[in-house]
Amino acid sequence: MTGNQINTIGQAALENLDNLRVLDLRNNDLSMIVGLPTTITQAEFSGNPWQCTCDIIPLHKWCRIRQMTVSSVVCERPARLKGIDLADIPITDLDCKRNRPTEAGSRPRK
Repeated sequence: MTGNQINTIGQAALENLDNLRVLDLRNNDLSMIVGLPTTITQAEFSGNPWQCTCDIIPLHKWCRIRQMTVSSVVCERPARLKGIDLADIPITDLDCKRNRPTEAGSRPRK
């Protein structure tokens, strides 16, 4: 599925694919992905504008648990993580602040 401008893969899209071993999603428009099967032994994810926030934590954990070679998942956003490979980022450094009341435009309650 490489180079197809895919920007979303529904959580159920890859379910029940018991024989899926190789997943090639290079050069699409994915910023996050969920619901990856445990049967995959090789995955290619490079060339996508990954958004390295809380939404990418499932992919981060999936890659670490699988302990397999995964082509580069290089962060596009947020700006402070741009150009950094997801494998080199601790989960605690992923941006999970989006619902906090101190965000821009919000004021803490007194």
